[in-house]
Amino acid sequence: MVVETVSLRSFRSYERLELELEPGLVLAVGPNGVGKTNLLEALHVATQGFSPRTRADAQLVRFGDRAARVAVRGR
Repeated sequence: MVVETVSLRSFRSYERLELELEPGLVLAVGPNGVGKTNLLEALHVATQGFSPRTRADAQLVRFGDRAARVAVRGR
C-alpha cells in the first residue's frame, strides 16, 4: 500500500494530525520528543492492526482522552 493521507486523533502525543503525503520518499525529521516514533507507530497500527511497542491499547490514547483514532488512505 502507498499511503496518501494520515489522520490521527488523540493518538499518543498527537491531539490532532492531518497529513497529505506526496508521492515518493517521505522522511520524518525533527528534534527528540516531537512525535516521529509515534507517527511511525500509528502507521504500523493502521496497516498491521497492532502496536509494535505495546499490547495495551490504553497506552495508545493521549493522556486525558478516552479514545484514539488512526486512519490512513492509500492506493
